[in-house]
Amino acid sequence: MTTKHFLTGATLLSGLLLLNAPLFAAVESDVVGYSTIECVRGYSAISLPFNPLGKGDVEGVALQDIKGNLAQSDRESRSDRIMLMNPVTKAYSTYQYKEIGWVKAGETEPTTDIVTPGMGFLFVKGVTDGDFLVCGKVKSEPSITCALSRGYNLIANPYPCAVKIADLKGDLSANDRESRADRIMVLNPVTKAYTTYQLRASSGWTKEGETTTTTDQINACEGFYFIKAVQDGALTFVRPY
Repeated sequence: MTTKHFLTGATLLSGLLLLNAPLFAAVESDVVGYSTIECVRGYSAISLPFNPLGKGDVEGVALQDIKGNLAQSDRESRSDRIMLMNPVTKAYSTYQYKEIGWVKAGETEPTTDIVTPGMGFLFVKGVTDGDFLVCGKVKSEPSITCALSRGYNLIANPYPCAVKIADLKGDLSANDRESRADRIMVLNPVTKAYTTYQLRASSGWTKEGETTTTTDQINACEGFYFIKAVQDGALTFVRPY
């Protein structure tokens, strides 16, 4: 998965490029823009780091506002799909892209559901590679906290640039025993393989097979699985710009 971004405020901040933290030193809530998210065929874990425009204090992006090079079909296997995970039941809700827009499984009308910053989802390209477009206001809060339930949670980077895995904090469980430690699983959308990171008491967030604190990052517009090993908790992202 790759992303391209375009931001504007009172003046143009940046053109079409991949964002990194120094570009955002002066970002405030009135900065708006869009991201084009390129996905390969099959599953990708996605995040949408925006709030909508012109909708007051509404948090999140409506699924109907996800547009672009999308495949639509009445046959589920031939259309693009979105899968949202319920962190309590661990069940997925599936939305299929049809001629009338995004429709939730079992329903016939376009959905009004939204995706909030920090909420990950799976985007399934049914036939070929492609991209989609989202726009909104850039998140400017100094930190964003996501509630976590025990077991698997589908979380996402809520900011429009990469965040260091080592900087992820919160009400978390660190342990050198894997079964007692919180873990992160990041999907490679090309190979469909996962890279696992364990929160160790001795070295912090550590990549599987390594012994030192990782320097890896969660990219802009990237989702991931967070596994709470022992009990419910919370994950805090600190603004990286």
